[in-house]
Amino acid sequence: MPLGKVQNIIATENFIIISATYTTLNSCWSYDKNEILSNDTTITLKVYAKYDVNYCPDVLSSIIHTDTIYLSSAGYKKIKFWQSDPLYKDTTIVFAANYNITFPYFFIEKGSDSDSSYISLRDSKIHPYLFEVEATGWGVIEKGILSDIVYKRKEIFS
Repeated sequence: MPLGKVQNIIATENFIIISATYTTLNSCWSYDKNEILSNDTTITLKVYAKYDVNYCPDVLSSIIHTDTIYLSSAGYKKIKFWQSDPLYKDTTIVFAANYNITFPYFFIEKGSDSDSSYISLRDSKIHPYLFEVEATGWGVIEKGILSDIVYKRKEIFS
């Protein structure tokens, strides 16, 4: 059946749930079966309808169907909704599975006595999947006819 609209996509730790509306020619059609073909990067969904009643008004109708797809790896996933051979509608989502990624701790600092400059880089883990890098630096600011050294710390990033 042709895809009418993706209602929602819910991602959990190791699977996604896709609810979609599929268009039928009239209200005589109902859900029959579905096929899910999946590899590391592409998920292909095919939903089939069957004709149930002999007489129906000739008005477009739709069926809402929900699929649960289990995924083995994180990353970009292209979801292809079958329309008719060889036509597909597709969308791409980023699936971040619950993998506790290990970021190495680091603290780097560098200073120069010749111009009194300094920079440091430090990481901090803010989530099991995310980290941020804090960069701090400072240098000499000269003022007036007689150079006066003023040390001023400045946050570059935070």
